[in-house]
Amino acid sequence: MTLRTSAPLLGIPPVLLGISLAASSELAAGLLLYTGEGMIRALSLILSVLLASLGVGIWSGMQEEGPVVPILRRRWLFVFLAYILAAVYAAGWGFLGEGEARGLSQGLGLAVLGALPAYAGGSLLAVMSREARDRTGRAAAPFALAALGGGVGSLLVGVFAGSRIIPPSFLLLCLVLLSGASFVEALGLARLGPSPIEEGESG
Repeated sequence: MTLRTSAPLLGIPPVLLGISLAASSELAAGLLLYTGEGMIRALSLILSVLLASLGVGIWSGMQEEGPVVPILRRRWLFVFLAYILAAVYAAGWGFLGEGEARGLSQGLGLAVLGALPAYAGGSLLAVMSREARDRTGRAAAPFALAALGGGVGSLLVGVFAGSRIIPPSFLLLCLVLLSGASFVEALGLARLGPSPIEEGESG
């Protein structure tokens, strides 16, 4: 009964992670493209960096070995740090994005607002997938749920685009969603107990 009631909880964190990743990526693209100069080239660069960062993050998460739960904790902390840095940078965007420092600030903005959260989220998603594979033999569910959440996140940004979105506040909202996701995942894992692989290693 515990397995049946707790397992659905583990489907919530990937969805919230996907919402946050898509929303923050779209917000980053909006900030960096605000001037409208060379929009297609800039958009191509932004998307390539975001997708590459996500891919490298997934690869990195797949390579890490050891007990899953401690790795999940570290990856969650990394995601929190990435979003805190993004919020801090977004708060100072008006100062860093002006004058001669525009090119430098945009490059740094792409790294902090886009690449770092994408890398951190991808690595966390990979570890979620590994945990799901160890427990159920299926690794695709977290990726599918994160993609579903990504669609919701992009839609939310589009819905609120007409209003005045304050980037730091929006990123902090993503951080709140991620905090809730980590709590739900910890609760679900605690109720489910150790995975069969971890039980075998401890035995």
